[in-house]
Amino acid sequence: MPLIATIHRALVASMAISLLGAGCASPVDTRAERVYLSGDDRGAIEEYAARLEEPSKREALDANLLATAALVGGDLRRAREAFIDAGRIMGSFPSAQTGALVGAEGSKIYLGDPYEAAMNSLYNALVLLATGDEDNARAALKRGILADSASQEEEYNSDIAALFLLEAWLQLRVGKVDLARLDLEQVRGLIPGCALADADQLRRANTVIIVDVGEGPQKIRTGRHEEVATFAIPQVPVTGIHLEIGGGKVEPTLGVDVAFQATTRGGRRMDGILQGKAVLKDATAVAGWILLHDTLHQDSFRHLSAGDFDKRIAIAGGLFLLSALTRAEADIRHWHLLPAYSYLWIGHVDPGLHDVSLRFRGPEGGDLPGYRQSWHHLPFREEGINAYYFRSGPRRGFGHAPGNSPGAERGSP
Repeated sequence: MPLIATIHRALVASMAISLLGAGCASPVDTRAERVYLSGDDRGAIEEYAARLEEPSKREALDANLLATAALVGGDLRRAREAFIDAGRIMGSFPSAQTGALVGAEGSKIYLGDPYEAAMNSLYNALVLLATGDEDNARAALKRGILADSASQEEEYNSDIAALFLLEAWLQLRVGKVDLARLDLEQVRGLIPGCALADADQLRRANTVIIVDVGEGPQKIRTGRHEEVATFAIPQVPVTGIHLEIGGGKVEPTLGVDVAFQATTRGGRRMDGILQGKAVLKDATAVAGWILLHDTLHQDSFRHLSAGDFDKRIAIAGGLFLLSALTRAEADIRHWHLLPAYSYLWIGHVDPGLHDVSLRFRGPEGGDLPGYRQSWHHLPFREEGINAYYFRSGPRRGFGHAPGNSPGAERGSP
């Protein structure tokens, strides 16, 4: 009976702790996402801000989500603060990536993937430029290039054209011609024949516009123990952009293919796999059953003392516990409000108030119903930089431009 009792206690403890561990995973409140998707940008900003008031290990992620809602909603101050806060965390805590052996991956401090850190830097630079802070915008772009070119395991060549193009422009504005030339070489290598990679044109430029399109990659779990983190790539209905400023057409370039960045490093296909914990979970369970089987084998009864017998049973129980406690599920927290593509335009716009028109083409080449955006009387100043942001989307239109004057209203689709 003592043997049976020992086995029973070990197995019951294993199941109890396993259930306890499963019960500890509290789902994230999705109210902010629902409000955002309904088109209530202001409401979404407040919901994300309220979420950030509660301490959590996903603070950087929630800050990026708040910043996205603020950027779309035209709240430059909130966007700038939240992007800076998120970037500070994502660039810190290098040891935080190493979690407990048995803990869930999602229980670590969220630092984001390299593509998320790079996108944080891109948007951070945009809002800094919109508020006249060119020095910190250059620093943000540099951080984005470094984030995209390195990971804990290896170093890669950064391949986000938008970061290099913006940095080249800002280098030219402070007379760093040689550094700008190197950046433009990178752009031409990534986008052969890029019309915007022209130093003379960039020297005359006073405006940057980013147009985001579609829904970005969504991280999901696959594998026996859900140990593989991979990406589902939503279909994007937009296949082209028609952008006019003051009645004149301009040609944005594709600055970031977000899905490509999420699934590659330096152009090489990558998959996020957490096999180590999955192997540990299986191996400890198998080892426990083998030890239990050998201990209970008839020959063992003849050669083992009662004390050794109980020790072997306790070890087997411990292995079962370790297997039950090991959380092999991949961390699928991700910046789910990112777009599929970010288009970039840098050029000169005559000072004054201008109308801006956006049309989005579908797969058949025609304009997508409900996606049209018309912005009236946007101010373009002569000194400093004009920075605007727009985003595609049916019904809501996204596209709140930072720094709009009271007369800058979106026209009806």
